[in-house]
Amino acid sequence: MQPARTRFLLGLTSAATVAVTAYAALPSPDTGPRLLPRGAYDPVRASASAADWATHADHVVVLDVTHEEPRGGPDAFGYRGRSVTARVAEGLWSREAAPALAADVTLRVDGWYEADGGGRREAGVEAASRIEPGHRYVVALVVEGRTAEPVGVDAVVPCDGGTVGAGEFEGRTVAPDVYRDAVERTAEDTVAEFLSTPGRTARDVRRLLTAASG
Repeated sequence: MQPARTRFLLGLTSAATVAVTAYAALPSPDTGPRLLPRGAYDPVRASASAADWATHADHVVVLDVTHEEPRGGPDAFGYRGRSVTARVAEGLWSREAAPALAADVTLRVDGWYEADGGGRREAGVEAASRIEPGHRYVVALVVEGRTAEPVGVDAVVPCDGGTVGAGEFEGRTVAPDVYRDAVERTAEDTVAEFLSTPGRTARDVRRLLTAASG
């Protein structure tokens, strides 16, 4: 089967991509998430380092995702966006004079591709979390009116059960060592790598961002 030219219309478009990206899809199984390769990902805001979080984020919080629903109808490529509702479990850091953040927030995130003959495949970005119900995350957020969005795909760190690196990543549930191995291969000086060091917790992001914003 030849790689098909296709397009990802990401739920994080305003935060994560300058424009919809066309690329030659790599051969992949017919099941599991359909991931945009890092090489085809063009972020509006950098989101990997502590300096990125401190520069662009209004708040850094622990979120428990409770609900998801489709956003709009499918486009010509069969892509359909998604919104999730999440409850703020803990505030970790806030920018001075940042707009208020509600206790429950709605985020626009990566959605699905509708498959021929019914069903759907999850869309996402390589080496990033999709943000799914039933999971907990540390997220650096930009507040936009009544909604919020992650600074970028690297500003979302799985944290199920309070353990950094445990939880949903690329649409599957992973253990902390698997997550850490993945983030070590993507970029240097990342918040994700710092937090996923054994013995650290989500609250360690406070001192990291305090130093970065000072």
